[in-house]
Amino acid sequence: ILLVIAAHNFLWSQAGPGYKWVQSLGGENFGEFGLDCDIDAADNIYMTGEFNDGAIFGNDTLSTQGDNDLFLSKFAPYGNLLWTVPFGSGQLDRAYAVNVGGKVIFPSFTGSSSVHARDALIARFDTSGGIIWGLNLDGDIFSEATDVVGNSIGECYLSGRMNTLSYIQGDTLDGNGKVDGMLLKWSPNGTYLWGRAIGGSEDDDLITVSAGDDHSVVAGG
Repeated sequence: ILLVIAAHNFLWSQAGPGYKWVQSLGGENFGEFGLDCDIDAADNIYMTGEFNDGAIFGNDTLSTQGDNDLFLSKFAPYGNLLWTVPFGSGQLDRAYAVNVGGKVIFPSFTGSSSVHARDALIARFDTSGGIIWGLNLDGDIFSEATDVVGNSIGECYLSGRMNTLSYIQGDTLDGNGKVDGMLLKWSPNGTYLWGRAIGGSEDDDLITVSAGDDHSVVAGG
């Protein structure tokens, strides 16, 4: 994994164009992936993705629960690694997206469960890497998260894909045939608010989601 930061604000731009630092993470023998990053108001960087057994993050060598596991890392503005938190199961686990919203981190996890080949997960973290709440989104055949975003009051939206239907905190989200996109919303404390299946009789997909200042939401796929 390589994390490269380019000058993006007035202070850094005084030093001239180009990248200011580069950070290498991972191990020698396996592939690790940084799949998304976001920056908070203090220019700290949060990165998420997946790693394999023996990956090196700063001074720590991480172990997995079996297959690849997911991670969330925080870096100071000038590149020093502050912390990394790993999560996973005995099968493949992967985090696709991280978003800094309401001064809290909202990563979305996709990974495996004991029931189906692939289930989506969502979790909320504090700025020290402590988990506040996390939820499994159980799909009839599979469900997968693709993007996540938080708004200014701490609500969060998740985009993804599912096959047939998904079970979400007592709600059954019915698809329209084959693979459908899904768009979901939670309150700041993890209460499920609503979900929508988007698609027709053929395969459909939602890739990305964004929240506006008026708390509206836009999704694309």
